[in-house]
Amino acid sequence: MELDEIESVLLKHPSVREASVIIVELTENKKSIYAAILLLSEAQVLPKELISFCKTNLPGYAVPERIEIFVELPRTSSGKIDRNVLKKNIINKIG
Repeated sequence: MELDEIESVLLKHPSVREASVIIVELTENKKSIYAAILLLSEAQVLPKELISFCKTNLPGYAVPERIEIFVELPRTSSGKIDRNVLKKNIINKIG
């Protein structure tokens, strides 16, 4: 399963405005899927609710281990999500 397929599932949740999924290498032998989410302005949803949503819509191996809710996602100068900065931000949060 591709990361963009996981993002597509997250975007189907009615509270999610934007989603970015990355692989984080926690140790030499352990990689995990993490998701960064922007919510719609009026939305109030917990990461565990989004994980449950993923569990009903994705195979087990594709469910993000952790979902972080951000106020904004880092962007490159061209406006795309800067996945390198995002990965650093997530690693700092789980640190």
